[in-house]
Parts: sequence; C-alpha cells; structure tokens
Amino acid sequence: MSPPSISTMQEDPEALLALQRANIVAQYHQAHQAGSPQDLSLCKVTDHQGFLQDKELPGPSPREAKKLRQETRRVDKWIKMLKRWDHYLPSEKLRRQIYKGVPPQVRGQVWLRLLNVDQVKARNARKYQEMKEAALVSSRDIMQIDLDVNRMFRSHTMFWDRYGVGQRPCSTCWRPTQCTTPRWATARA
Repeated sequence: MSPPSISTMQEDPEALLALQRANIVAQYHQAHQAGSPQDLSLCKVTDHQGFLQDKELPGPSPREAKKLRQETRRVDKWIKMLKRWDHYLPSEKLRRQIYKGVPPQVRGQVWLRLLNVDQVKARNARKYQEMKEAALVSSRDIMQIDLDVNRMFRSHTMFWDRYGVGQRPCSTCWRPTQCTTPRWATARA
C-alpha cells in the first residue's frame, strides 16, 4: 500500500494525525542511547542532581559535609532494611524511619515495596504493555505529549538530547496514562 498523498491528507485529518503520530513514535524508537553530555567539560557546572548551573559550584561547607555523612548513614540503614524487608514491614522502626524521611537514593525501592508493586504487576501481567501498544495507535494527544516532554527539565543532563534517554521513558509513560486519564496526562503546571 502506498503512503497517502499530501492532498489526501489535507482532506482527511485522521490520516494526517496518524502520520504525525507515526513520525513521533519513530523518532523515539530511532533515538540514540545518549545519556552523558557530549561536552564533558560541562560536567563541572552540574549540581548533584544533574541540573546545569551558571557557574562552577563550590565544595561542600563543613555543615554540608556533616549533613552528607548523616545522609550516607541513613542510606546505609535503609539498604539494610530493604534487604530484610519482610522483617521490618510491620514494625515501628519502619514507621519511624519513614517519618524521618526516605533518602532519594532508595525512595523508589521503598515505594515499590510499600505499595506491593510486584504483586500488582503479577496480577496485571500484560496490562501495561497492552496499554503502551494501544496508546501508540490511539493516543490523540501524542503531539502535545511530545512537546511537553521536550520542554521539561531542559537544564538537566538526562533531557538534553531530543528523544534521548530522559525524554523517551517520560513519553512512553505518559502516552498510556493519557489514554486512561486524558485530563491528567496533558495538564500543565
């Protein structure tokens, strides 16, 4: 089957939308596996979370160094707790540690376990994959999602590259979400 002509696409907006959607999806699939900046000298001006700064950041002050050591100890405690999660799950110690705060380094793993994500995934084994595939075909807001993904965190190293390692997972996640909850997925702050 030959691709539709320009005049046919202008007459049929659905065909034009389908073509635009296919082009966007193809861009994400063909994107290179970047992740590190092309110019490594820029690494001097990124903060500890990967955001670009205007000038080189000073080293940590004694107070910040102390806070960093404390954070490292807290992360070590959380790693021990994660290794023996079944032991700590119903405990007061876990509640106290959560109240103190979960360090960013382990926050994802803690949330996965608190929400029993493995059990939910097991109950809905192919659901997310089916949602992703359906979104590739039926997402009406894929162009808006593509624009939103490109605008977010422009000063973060993972989001420098168009269709790169930071943008690809966001787009992949937002498309199925938009199909199930359209008002939420394209909302902007």
